[in-house]
Amino acid sequence: MPVGAAQVLRFTTETTYGVYNSAGHGTSAEAFLRLEGDDAFTVRRTPIYGTIRGADGYNRRVITYNPKYRVAGSLRVSVYPTQAALLLGWALNLTSNDLGSATFDYYDGTRQLAMLGAKCGKISLSSSGIVEDSRLMASIDIVAQATAAPNVNFTTSPAATAFPAEAPYLHQELSGALTIGSSRSKFQTFGLEVSNVLSAPFDDLATISNCTFAGRDVTLTALLQYLAATDRTNFEAFPQAAIALEAIFTKVSPSHTATFNMESTGYLTSIADKVPLGGNTYQQLTAASFWDRTAATDLAFSST
Repeated sequence: MPVGAAQVLRFTTETTYGVYNSAGHGTSAEAFLRLEGDDAFTVRRTPIYGTIRGADGYNRRVITYNPKYRVAGSLRVSVYPTQAALLLGWALNLTSNDLGSATFDYYDGTRQLAMLGAKCGKISLSSSGIVEDSRLMASIDIVAQATAAPNVNFTTSPAATAFPAEAPYLHQELSGALTIGSSRSKFQTFGLEVSNVLSAPFDDLATISNCTFAGRDVTLTALLQYLAATDRTNFEAFPQAAIALEAIFTKVSPSHTATFNMESTGYLTSIADKVPLGGNTYQQLTAASFWDRTAATDLAFSST
């Protein structure tokens, strides 16, 4: 009987949209992603059915047809330092003002399938001071072009060495390196959400003909101890001054960093006070990153 523990997921960046990059096998363009928890990878092919009702059936459904299908779903993984450059670079970084595409080769314990032309529709990164949620997690909404038979050299039994040996990034590894206008400390949660606008027309094909980047929103959130009135004072001021937004996770051993630079054109968009009767007071800060004309971007990700 198949079980979820038999799943295997391989990620390979593409050089041509919708085409598996066979030259990337065994290189830094490929990674086996560790699946954890229930339903960690939900990308599937879904037919889009049309239905015809006819008088010959006295207004009953008489014919169904399947002109198109979409390939979409989500991925939830821990962010490992040795895979951050590949996975987050694919989801966040732009080349010639477009996102890169990737192939997911997946074995669900019963069937093997490749998802081609996959792009990131939305990515939510989060970490917390709560022990169970302290690792940096990535939840990614995926839009792919098509499905196909598994690609070359995909194995359903990869060696243990194919997966990261180090621990994922942790919440405390952001300590001292979160900037919301100024360097921050005593923050209970961190969140970064990037919502990409993807234009994915079907045109004359049964699958989407292309998936083109057409803009995005970048939002940073953090729950910080309410220690001063500065944030609310700045938020209520008009015009509000632009602030720098940045987050740098640093793992000491082995030495790695993940830097999310939201440039210097951020603005606070909301502040919610959390004032419990029997506990520390906090403020939930939400900030949006705007287009930085000097840097020519709203978010730059790098990893070492």
